[in-house]
Formats: sequence, C-alpha cells, structure tokens
Amino acid sequence: MCVIQLHWLLPYHYSIAMPILITVRVVMYWKSKQQYFMLDFCYFGNALCFFYIWAFPMNTIMSCIIFAVSTGPMAWATCLFRNSLVFHSVDKMTSIYIHVLPAYLMYSIRWYPESTSLHWYTSFVSDFDLSLWEMFVWLFGLGFLCFVLHSVIYTVVVYVLLRPSPDYLNSYRYLSAREDSCVGKLINIFGPKLRFAMYIGWNWIYCLLSLLVVLGCYQFFIFHTVLIAVVTFVITWNGAGYYMDVFSIKGFGFDD
Repeated sequence: MCVIQLHWLLPYHYSIAMPILITVRVVMYWKSKQQYFMLDFCYFGNALCFFYIWAFPMNTIMSCIIFAVSTGPMAWATCLFRNSLVFHSVDKMTSIYIHVLPAYLMYSIRWYPESTSLHWYTSFVSDFDLSLWEMFVWLFGLGFLCFVLHSVIYTVVVYVLLRPSPDYLNSYRYLSAREDSCVGKLINIFGPKLRFAMYIGWNWIYCLLSLLVVLGCYQFFIFHTVLIAVVTFVITWNGAGYYMDVFSIKGFGFDD
C-alpha cells in the first residue's frame, strides 16, 4: 500500500528532474559538438510528455499518444543505445531518465491513476475503456504518426537547413559508423548512397514493432509490468557490465 501511495511523487519528480538534466546535457553536448543528439525523437517525446502532464492530464487521446511513444520507441531505445545504470555518471543517468522515466510515469498513470493524481493539481485520465479500433488508431496510428512527423521535421532541419559539418555527431552518424554492430550493418546494407534512407526506414520499422508491443501493454497489466521489468533489467545489466569493465582495468579503488 505504501508503494502505491508513493505514485504521486512521479509527476513531481519528472517535472523537476527532467528540465535540470536536459539543461545540463545541453551545456555538455554543446561543448563536445554533440548538440544534434538533442533533436532526436526521445527529446521530442519528453517535451510532449511534459506538455501532457501539465496541460492535458485529463485528455484521453493525448494520454494514449504519450503512452504509446514512451512505452514503445523511447523505452526500447535503452537497448538500441545500450543505456547503462551508472550512478556516478551524469551523462549516463540522464540518458536513462530520458528514455525510461516517461515509461515509468505512464505505467503509473495507466494502472494507478488515483494514487498518481493524489497530490497533482488535477486528476489524470482514469477511463481507458477503448475499443480495439480506438486502441489501434490512438496508440498505434497516432504514435507512429508522431514518429514520422518528427523524422520529417528532423531531416528538413538538420540535413536541409543546418547541414552540420562532419565534426558534429548525431544519432545517424553515431549508429552508421558502428559498421560491425547489428544496427550499423542494417543501415549500411545497400551502401553509402542509400545509407540515410535505410536509417530512416529502419527507424520506422523499429517504431512499428515497438508500438505492436504497446498494444499488449495497454490492455494487460502483467504484460506491461513484464516489459517495464525487462527494460529495467537491461539498463541494470549494462550498468553492472560497465562497472565490471572498470574494476577489471582500474581495480576497485579506481586508481590511475
């Protein structure tokens, strides 16, 4: 019962932590010429999530869209980018928050709306009685539409208007450069000429597959709980692997 009643902390924790972490990341990434990462979909999704909890917490359609993008492509990005739960690293913990915290928040709103709304300025939507068609349109359809809309805007802004020089890093350059990885091989499968088109195409396929999982999460508590547990396990496992690598090289005292 104590855990359930503590759900009301999540919206406040998200509202305070996310702006601080994003601001710190802007400064860090700007200095290292990685600011184009800040235009990725996960930042767009977090902006939508922040807008939702403060402006439209009672809007069912908005709730479904945020549920879809946070539980789908954003949460599974932890696997794509091998996010690690490394407590002493601000950068790694920020990546965890960006990809996972919205999913935790929407899990709480989906299954515990009353306790999550307990001390919020208004109630989060609690009636999720949707038909199969409504679920498909609002979760799958609108979720994918948001993803496609972002990718179109991203392409125009980054590759038509801004055109960053090669010394600036972004997700496309980061993933396509890892030619030995599974993702890198998929992006480079048809060579340099079609590399960006394949990057966009595989992103859309990735989004569609993750949204199929979202439909199950939306309907079934146990299914959703398992997904949250899997994502949490992945970031914890990656973090443990990181610490073991550090300890094996530097020792437990982190000596130089």
